[in-house]
Amino acid sequence: MIAKSFYGFKAHVEITYDGYIINYVITKASVHDAVEALELITSSPYYQLLVDVGYVGKDLHDFLKKQGFYLWTPYRSNMKGTKEHNSQN
Repeated sequence: MIAKSFYGFKAHVEITYDGYIINYVITKASVHDAVEALELITSSPYYQLLVDVGYVGKDLHDFLKKQGFYLWTPYRSNMKGTKEHNSQN
């Protein structure tokens, strides 16, 4: 079997409710999402944000909450309590 290497990237993008891009960072695919989260979130002009659950662990979530940010992180369909969590406002 021939070993193959794959290279990729991630686009971490902040958009408005209207779909306009207001901030972005491009990283190697190997960079964990949480590494970019702090800078993107704290530089945001908005304080209510919808973010992927992979971006914020409990410590970062608690820190950002103390800074005045409200993060809504919908659960993935295979996570326990998804239906209840995602239906909350």
